[in-house]
Amino acid sequence: MQGASYYQTPLLQKPGTTSQPPIVTQAQPTRDGRKCICGKDSCDELRQEILKVVPVDHPWRVGNGYTEIRHQSTKKSPSVEALRISCAFHLKLGKDASAFLKYRVANLHWPIVLFKERKRQRACLIDSADAKSYDKMANYAKSRFFNNRNKVGILLKKSDNPAYRQELSTITELYVQAPVCTQAEVKACLKSMTSERAMRRATLAVKTPVRSPSPVPSPSPQFCAQKYQVWLEPTD
Repeated sequence: MQGASYYQTPLLQKPGTTSQPPIVTQAQPTRDGRKCICGKDSCDELRQEILKVVPVDHPWRVGNGYTEIRHQSTKKSPSVEALRISCAFHLKLGKDASAFLKYRVANLHWPIVLFKERKRQRACLIDSADAKSYDKMANYAKSRFFNNRNKVGILLKKSDNPAYRQELSTITELYVQAPVCTQAEVKACLKSMTSERAMRRATLAVKTPVRSPSPVPSPSPQFCAQKYQVWLEPTD
């Protein structure tokens, strides 16, 4: 017995006509808008932990723990486009990454030294000296920022957008602030922060003596008389 065909012939069909298979449209890529664009549950778990244990002004916590990188449809920016391509590479977003107009990236994908050194937007470009300096401050054994994969000229090499051509000639040798921080490094940093905080609390509890409550003084008869309007007879 032959198996049934995927496209079944309609039961009611006019004579002389043939059935046409349905038009299948390609599904658009989707991501949970409440999470990082990397799509990893472990990333969101770390972000939730950061929101609980680190100070409010910590760079990993600012903006509810997210940085948004938007695709600019009107005013093209080669630096933003280069950063988007870098995020797609480092976060392994796949071939459909360019279909997303907004990249919502967790701040924990960038090392803390990047936020501490300069309070600038992630789309701002850095030169080779800055890239080497960030690698040194983050104690990276191998260069992560100072890497050809983060160079604007190489990231936009395949881009034929005419809006980039004039500006691209001046920024070819610059680098993007790539999201190169690993989850293992984030966990180690959180562990260090929480352990140091616990040690400080324990030390403070030992150094601060516990004071016994002072006795409450008894009210005077004149006070009681005035409050409750009672006439007190003078005593001999």
